[in-house]
Amino acid sequence: MDIDWTLNKSWRQVRILHGPSSLTTPFSEQSLYNLYVRAFQKANFDSPVKVHLPRHCLGYRQEGMGVESVQTSKLGWSRGSMYHDVYAPSIPVKAVLGAAGYKAHESYDPIWRHIRVPEAFLLLMCPMAEEIHESIVGKKNLNGAANFWKLIIDLRPYLFQCGASIFQQCPESALFKLPALANNNVRNWMKTTFLSELSVLRASAGSPIDLQRIQNESLRQAIEEMQVLLTSTHTEIRKLSAQVDHRTQLLSPQKSSFPSRTVIPSKQLSFPASSSSFPLTPIPVNWVLLPAANIVSTSLPLTKLALVNAENDLEETALAAGVYQADDTTFRAYVSPSL
Repeated sequence: MDIDWTLNKSWRQVRILHGPSSLTTPFSEQSLYNLYVRAFQKANFDSPVKVHLPRHCLGYRQEGMGVESVQTSKLGWSRGSMYHDVYAPSIPVKAVLGAAGYKAHESYDPIWRHIRVPEAFLLLMCPMAEEIHESIVGKKNLNGAANFWKLIIDLRPYLFQCGASIFQQCPESALFKLPALANNNVRNWMKTTFLSELSVLRASAGSPIDLQRIQNESLRQAIEEMQVLLTSTHTEIRKLSAQVDHRTQLLSPQKSSFPSRTVIPSKQLSFPASSSSFPLTPIPVNWVLLPAANIVSTSLPLTKLALVNAENDLEETALAAGVYQADDTTFRAYVSPSL
C-alpha cells in the first residue's frame, strides 16, 4: 500500500468499497449491481418483485417491535423528508435492532461469541493494523485514523467467530472463499476446536426454555408479592380513614350526634336597688340550649351542660357589672368608697 497513515490527506482517500487494484479506487457501481443481482439469482430470487420484498417487510417488522416511524424512515425503507434522508446524522439504533428482531433493552450475546480465536488467525486479516495503530495513536489530528484501525483490531475476532458459526450451518457458502477463511488451519479449527468448545458452552449455559421458565416464575412471584402488599396497604388506609372520620365526627354539624337543638331565651335577672354608687342594670343571661322535645335523651346531659355554661357566663357578666353572688345565691354589690 502506498498510503501514509500519518497524513490525513493520504489516508482519507481510502474507499471502504474499493476496487481490486487499489484502495483509493472505488468499486464500480455496475460491478456492485452485478454482484447484487448474481447473489439473488443464486438464491432463486428471479422475480424483481421478490428482490424488493425484504425492503417492504422490514418496516412492518419494525412496527411490530415498537419502533417509531421516524426512525424507520431514516433507514431508507420508506420515503421521507430531506432531513430524514440526508441530514439525519445519527443511526437509528431501535430501527436497526428491530429489523434484526431485537428490542433496544435486549442484550445480544450469543454463546459462540465466548470462544477464543487463536492469535495466529487474527494476523490473516489486516496484519498491518497493530503497526499502523501504534504509529499514529496519540498524534495530533489523527484521532480518526487511530480510531479506524482500533476498530479493525477489535472487529477481527468477530470475523472468525461469525464465520465459524455460519460454517456449522452452511459449509459450502461462498463466504469461505475469502483468503482469511479459506486457510486450512482455520477450516480445521472450525470443524474441530470451535465445534467442541461450542458444545461445552451450550451444555454449561443450559436450555433457554428452562431459563425462560425461571424468569417467568420469578416474575410471577414478584407480581404476587406486589398484590399482597397493595391489599394490605389498602386495608390500612381504610382503617385509618375510618378512625379519622370517627374522631372528627363531632366537629361536623351534619354528622354530629346532636342533630337538632332548641334554643330558648331566659329571663333577665334584675337586682334590687343598692346604696352603691355604681348603677345596677339588669344582667342578661346567656342563651340556654335545651334538647328538642322529639329527640330521645342521649348519654350526655345536655340541659345540665347548657346550664353550667350559662352559670359560668353569668358569673363573668356579674363581675363585669360590679356585683358578686353570695352563699345564699343572691347577688350583692361590691362596697365602694363614696365620692
